[in-house]
Amino acid sequence: MNDITFSNALREQFRDPHAYLEQLGNVLFGLFRVLGWWVAMTAIYTSAAAIFAFITQDLSAYSQGDLQEGMRVIVTFAGWVAALACFLGNTGGFRDVFSARARDEVERFRAIRERVESQIDTTEGLLVKHGLIAEDDVERRRADVERRAATVSGTSSTR
Repeated sequence: MNDITFSNALREQFRDPHAYLEQLGNVLFGLFRVLGWWVAMTAIYTSAAAIFAFITQDLSAYSQGDLQEGMRVIVTFAGWVAALACFLGNTGGFRDVFSARARDEVERFRAIRERVESQIDTTEGLLVKHGLIAEDDVERRRADVERRAATVSGTSSTR
């Protein structure tokens, strides 16, 4: 059984069109999440600044045009501050779908390999216990498996 390496699994993920669609969905979801936070934070900052202005200022001296211009400045400033806060505080980030899927594939392969090796060891142990095969046969098979694995990975010392 050949090992699946992370780089090979990652290459396979780059060939899979479903991975690209999942990554696109992930990016769009992240952008909409940030956009939602930006709108909420802009509304909160604007409300706070407007309430502070109403409490600390006598607004009767200002015309409606001046008040509208003041609110426009407050909303613009609050929007920029909220955007900066959203992008600096984006704890969700954008997940790399390709690497996550490749890592999952490698972990699945390792779990399956360990389960198969455990079953082989159990079966060999029972066969040796009942005298159907000798311990030398088990050692020979393990040495053959290790030799084949080393040859496949390119680390054979018999070259």
